[in-house]
Amino acid sequence: MRLTVARGPQESGEGSNEQSFELPDLSGASVSNALQYINRHIDGSVAYYLSCRRGLCACCVVRIDGKIEKACVVLARDGMVLEPVKQSLLIKDTVVHLGMPRTSEFPLVDAACDAQPSRKPAPGVADDSEKMCE
Repeated sequence: MRLTVARGPQESGEGSNEQSFELPDLSGASVSNALQYINRHIDGSVAYYLSCRRGLCACCVVRIDGKIEKACVVLARDGMVLEPVKQSLLIKDTVVHLGMPRTSEFPLVDAACDAQPSRKPAPGVADDSEKMCE
């Protein structure tokens, strides 16, 4: 089985390159399991995210053959290409920043905060909307 992983960011700080890995037959293994195999047995520098392993948390989300999927529930198959969900959130390889963006990181958040009407939540209702705009 051959899996191709977009590796990055590069030392130059720009883009990524693809690296293919030859794996043994991992019938029934998820993409997360395949990435774990690569990391443990072929190249320890390959970065991937693993959490619930059941498709509940979506922390392992990657772009598989161009489609955004949860790596822990998609079965690995020959010829897959794995990429980060979004290059602008890239930390390394398939790992992306999962936290709430800061206003300095994303101009759209600034615009949303500027357009947010001033309002008070109903009594007894938590209002977390201002946290994003801090």
